[in-house]
Amino acid sequence: MLLSGLNIPDEIFLKKQEHFHEIISMCDNMNVAMKYSLYFDRIDLIYHLLSNNIQFIQSELQILQKKALESVEKLKIPITKSRLAFGVCDPYGVLKPGEVYFRPTFNGRQFMIDSKICFVAKSPSYHLGDIRVLKLTSYQQLEHLYDVIVFPTKGQRPHPNEIAGSDLDGDKYLICWDNDLIPKQTNKPMNYNSTAKVQESEFITRKEMISHFANAQKTNQSGIIDNYYNYWANLLGVNSTQCRRLAELFSEAVDAPKTGQKIRIPAELKPPRKEEEQQQQLNNEMTSIQPVQDNNQPNTNNNNIEKKEFVWIKMLNNAKKFKEEFQIKLINENQFKSLSKETLLNILYERRCPYIYNYNNVQSLNEYSLIITIIKWTNEQENSDEILKDFIYLFDFSQLTIEQKQNIELSLKIDQSYLYSILNKSKLLSKELINKYHLSDTPLSWRLFYTSPKLFNISSLVEYEQTFQPIIYVLKQNSLHERTLINISIDDNITLVLDIYKDAFHESQQTNQNQSQIIFQIQP
Repeated sequence: MLLSGLNIPDEIFLKKQEHFHEIISMCDNMNVAMKYSLYFDRIDLIYHLLSNNIQFIQSELQILQKKALESVEKLKIPITKSRLAFGVCDPYGVLKPGEVYFRPTFNGRQFMIDSKICFVAKSPSYHLGDIRVLKLTSYQQLEHLYDVIVFPTKGQRPHPNEIAGSDLDGDKYLICWDNDLIPKQTNKPMNYNSTAKVQESEFITRKEMISHFANAQKTNQSGIIDNYYNYWANLLGVNSTQCRRLAELFSEAVDAPKTGQKIRIPAELKPPRKEEEQQQQLNNEMTSIQPVQDNNQPNTNNNNIEKKEFVWIKMLNNAKKFKEEFQIKLINENQFKSLSKETLLNILYERRCPYIYNYNNVQSLNEYSLIITIIKWTNEQENSDEILKDFIYLFDFSQLTIEQKQNIELSLKIDQSYLYSILNKSKLLSKELINKYHLSDTPLSWRLFYTSPKLFNISSLVEYEQTFQPIIYVLKQNSLHERTLINISIDDNITLVLDIYKDAFHESQQTNQNQSQIIFQIQP
């Protein structure tokens, strides 16, 4: 609601909702069933899918569907470029006002966010100013912090307080760096400092304590205010005077148990009685509605307000439609399609390139389980050895333990150099080049970090390809990322390799010839 009130186009939200179609088809499309089984970390279902155990798998997939659809009408949409994380303060005082530091992890490894700005919000929020757009920055002192949002300690007002009056005592925040969802302009945050004084007494009796806790829930107005807010938002929008005043009341209601303040909701903020509302609908009087006029605001000639179908109402209608389709859809075991090689390749590629694909739970499955599953599938296919060659380049053996590698070595005909040195399967570097420049001196520490989509011939990636796009293959050495190896294939004949050590370009360090090197590989 609030993002829509900050002028994010409706089309953006409706496009984000397209993932519901896959949920609906989960029980009659084997490829989709495979994908969501992986997302929910249900390896046991994958084995049944591969063995075509339809009777068992149907009931289990229905459970997964129910789980996915439980939140459909709550309009919960997975956004890849976002996280829900705890907020902490900057322990070094390096962040400036308006800045924030955040380094998320993917598959247990940190990755850089491909954006310079983000918005931070908190649930519940009712005021347009609760959404703060902040600058994403990076400081060396904060690099050890990941999966937490670091707020500055400088400035006239703490940013967490601007966000629905929260603090850093265990609150979680939504941080999103999806450019489609970042508002171009924001509203001034609301003042959340309560004017009501906390009721104090020198001695609190047991009877007073019992009375307080017994009546706290009875006098809690938060739920009522939330219902009223949603009513006026659906009718007039979140920019309406009614919603703004209810947002202020909600803040007071949250603090009421501490302050002892009694919250009274003005009659003009309460929705009309159901009988009156039904009569209005019968008389078609809903097209012209007189809003409550705030005495502190000038009259903006809102005599006639055309009723609008706001985007969240459209999305709710879509969600209900999807849910109805799911409830009436019959599961037919004959509709299950054969699992395709392309599906498995795309699932693997989603793990290698999270920026390109809009899926939220790709990282849930561990690499070893996924490799074993695909090996089992390929063993049941004709020309299994040839098929497996296309998968090997997408396996990240660097995530496996020595014991897991030995197990795979026993069950798979594979060159040991691929299994124990990830450099040898990059498709870009020759073994002569690797040996000449001692790039594999520490083969067990390299980990695959990024793979260019053009490196693999997957049909669903055709739209992503451009006229000129080099192939990029990035490796990082150990968890501290002390060394980065970037292989860039310009064309079929030229490969550029950047071997970069940590802090090679740090301003405070002197140039060191050993800190980085550039290597060319030219095929005649």
